[in-house]
Amino acid sequence: MELYMKKSSHTDVNMLAKFNIGDSDQYALIRGNDINNPLMVILHGGPGMSDMNFADKYDKNLQEKFLVVHWDRRGTGKSFSTRTKNSDLSFDLLTSDIKEFIEFLLKIFEKKKVFLVGHSAGSMLGIKFAKLYGDLLHAYIGIGQFIDFLENEKIKYKFVLENAKKHHNAKAQSEVEQIKFPEDEFFRNFENYKLIWKWLEYYEGVYYKEKSMKKLRRDTTNSSVYSLIDYFKLVAGSKYTIGKLWNEITAFDIKNMDKRFEIPVYFIYGKSDVATSSSVGKNFLNEIKAPRKNLYLIEKAGHFPQYENHIEYEKVIFEKILCEKKP
Repeated sequence: MELYMKKSSHTDVNMLAKFNIGDSDQYALIRGNDINNPLMVILHGGPGMSDMNFADKYDKNLQEKFLVVHWDRRGTGKSFSTRTKNSDLSFDLLTSDIKEFIEFLLKIFEKKKVFLVGHSAGSMLGIKFAKLYGDLLHAYIGIGQFIDFLENEKIKYKFVLENAKKHHNAKAQSEVEQIKFPEDEFFRNFENYKLIWKWLEYYEGVYYKEKSMKKLRRDTTNSSVYSLIDYFKLVAGSKYTIGKLWNEITAFDIKNMDKRFEIPVYFIYGKSDVATSSSVGKNFLNEIKAPRKNLYLIEKAGHFPQYENHIEYEKVIFEKILCEKKP
């Protein structure tokens, strides 16, 4: 492990570190006000969209209760390199990386378990990891939790088409109705996915009262840990990870998995999020068996509740999840 930045007193932690995980150099930002606090490992979405550049603006309160770990996974952001482009990538490989990374964190910080948070595409990896390796986790928290990719896409399609008709948007309706709706293969086509996403943003089904991510991105332009080169790597890494993982993403469906979990499982959705359906998440959560489980809806938030309404999101973490009593 190489440490690129470290600021410490008797108890605080602030480091940007390069780890070699599965023979791949990967970067993580670890911050917290007290080294004795539990680790919170965040699996970013995308699947190649780093959250590290959001840390300066949104993590201050979380750092009072956790050692917050933002990790640019293999092929993402700071962890993307020219060698990456010719390498393989799969859910199995990423799951192996998560296990190796968490075990290393537990060793160097002398902890027994971590809180694992998976957002959006990161929740695909997170929920499966929670099932396989619950012994490494205090709890699993899925933000915008994916359950069934195809079911989710059909909900998005219906939302976009209904809004296009409601607002007499001939262009949107014409583009969307080119889809032969019952055909699942439509939804597995990346160009069609982008088309639906474009109109989903336009009708504010992704961000609360916003038609794009521009506002959120402006909040990260002065990141202390992301350089201009890192942003270029983020774009390149996003294309790489989507290309490599697309078939696995579109086949994702956990409705038939073993629904017994050994750890608490929590889902958090923005109330206006259509990108991932809270109704599908609720149905799945109702079926699983876990020591504790709950679903929380964040008001005035879409697909990014941890940023769009981070105060309410933090209340759920601090006042609900951390305060729940063991059975």
